[in-house]
Amino acid sequence: MGFAMTLTEWVELIRNAALAFAAPLGVWVAWKGLNAWKEENRWQVDHELATKIYRAFAQRRTLYHYIRLPHSNPPLLSDKEMESKILEERKNENRTLVLLLYWQAIKDIDISQAELFDEANLRWNQDYRRLSENIRDLEHELACALDDQRAAEGGAFDPDLSARTHIASVISSLRDGDHRKEKYDNCFQKIEANLKPQIVDPSLRGRTK
Repeated sequence: MGFAMTLTEWVELIRNAALAFAAPLGVWVAWKGLNAWKEENRWQVDHELATKIYRAFAQRRTLYHYIRLPHSNPPLLSDKEMESKILEERKNENRTLVLLLYWQAIKDIDISQAELFDEANLRWNQDYRRLSENIRDLEHELACALDDQRAAEGGAFDPDLSARTHIASVISSLRDGDHRKEKYDNCFQKIEANLKPQIVDPSLRGRTK
């Protein structure tokens, strides 16, 4: 018996070897493709969640700074009912109530973020309630000062000079010696930096212009 192989036998051997190699290669390619799809899908979900959280914080910041320096164009609200209330009070020239309504818009955004914060905590183990404590404290301080000013305007509260000075410093950026604007923006920037990895496309990270 000889060991020489015919051309047909060589072709058959090569074909079988190719098929044997192709099967695991195909499985590997499919596995890599599935993982790439899962990673892309995961990033897209993270991106959408982070963008929603960021935009809500950005809107809160815009409203907070507008209340304390209301001499520019007022921000537009997605809540049309609130916009109507504000327009009505503007006509009545009730400035403090207008500012309180804008603060209520901040509070509404804060409440709406609760579900987003829960999801972020589950996905990324990030507690945005804790990260935004300083922002929330400054917003609540602003609400208290606006309430005091409204009570003083209505005669229900007669603040002394110290109280009037404090109210003015909280409500007006121009009269604030405690740098509340900087404190608010510093906290916002930390949150922005925390969210950025989920917002920026992974393929673009680390690139310079």
